[in-house]
Amino acid sequence: MRKKTFTTRKRRARSEEAGTGGKSFRRSFVLFVSSWFHFIFAAALALCLTACARKNPEAERQTAVQVTLARVQGCLKQTAPNAALPVAVAEITRLPQETRVRLVAFASQEAVELNLPVYLLSRGRWLIDEKERVYLLDENCREYKLQDRKTMDGQPFPATGKVSLKAGEAFTFKLSFQALPAETRVGALVYGTTVLPFALWPPAA
Repeated sequence: MRKKTFTTRKRRARSEEAGTGGKSFRRSFVLFVSSWFHFIFAAALALCLTACARKNPEAERQTAVQVTLARVQGCLKQTAPNAALPVAVAEITRLPQETRVRLVAFASQEAVELNLPVYLLSRGRWLIDEKERVYLLDENCREYKLQDRKTMDGQPFPATGKVSLKAGEAFTFKLSFQALPAETRVGALVYGTTVLPFALWPPAA
């Protein structure tokens, strides 16, 4: 009788050990799968964050220019737009004492007449056609006045301030403005009733 009882207890002990071993194995397997899942999730998240951090510099510039133009429009007086003005910003050079803007006027298919800024002593300011101003605006709508103008070939400007261009001709000139702050990144050149936005961001690495 004692022998049978001892044998029964021994079998129960073996069964419990087998059950415990099975549970331990299942628990280890679950922990392994869980750890592996978390590792994959963390790696995928890191890759996603890295991909999201890679922005398109050109798209950012275009967006910033559009936002700046909309903001600048709110700072301007309501004037009749002159979308046909054949002038484009070719280069902006920021110096400690001034900001130089190189402009190119062009006549693509038809002859055009460009009005240049002329300094009027009686008014004490630079004006286009004796009524419109030329100045820079930064992203905070602060104005920077025109100080001087120069031709690229050193020739004097026409006394009337008017340049006639035949079809296919171009005229390049520089305007000197008050210095923009170092933190300025985007802005606009206001040429009469035409607004020309620009960006001063450093080139992408």
